[in-house]
Amino acid sequence: LNPPAAKDCLARLLARWFVDRWADVQWMRRDDAERRFGALFEQSGEALVLCDAKGLMVAVNPAAAGLLAQAPSALLGQPLARWLQQPAATRRDGNDFPLHTGEAMLARRQVAARPLDLRVTRMPAADRSADPAGKAGPEVAGQWLAALRDNSGRRRTQERLSYLANFDSLTGLPNRSMFRERLAPAMDRAERSG
Repeated sequence: LNPPAAKDCLARLLARWFVDRWADVQWMRRDDAERRFGALFEQSGEALVLCDAKGLMVAVNPAAAGLLAQAPSALLGQPLARWLQQPAATRRDGNDFPLHTGEAMLARRQVAARPLDLRVTRMPAADRSADPAGKAGPEVAGQWLAALRDNSGRRRTQERLSYLANFDSLTGLPNRSMFRERLAPAMDRAERSG
């Protein structure tokens, strides 16, 4: 080989080596990120469900399986909307996912109906520009992460606080604040009727 051709060949080999190493590093970073996400997903105390664009469950963490009272494998492929009820009038987002962020009721025969907070988040698409070698796995574009939180304890606390604000804790009789609250409308009715 002549010296310019050898330099050109060496430059191409070095460039290829650098591109391969860069792609391997990017792949390892992605693999590490996926491993960390998987660990967080599985170990989270919050009920998390990963759904496809149609709302079918593709991954369920143990907290969600416990909330839905099913084994995670039994939930895969089922529509999450089958387990939750939401009032249609509260929908404000413009997406076509079957559920939306807000309140929902857990409603299945196997599970006692109870209120839930539901947060629905679109998963970001995989970045193909960081993967020139094409080693990336399937895209997560179009997938949704649903976070479920049981509200029944908070509702019981609110009802208890409302009761304590309006009734005497010892006797259970209406207290002064409830008396005043009901006195004003009663006096208005009395004045109108003469």
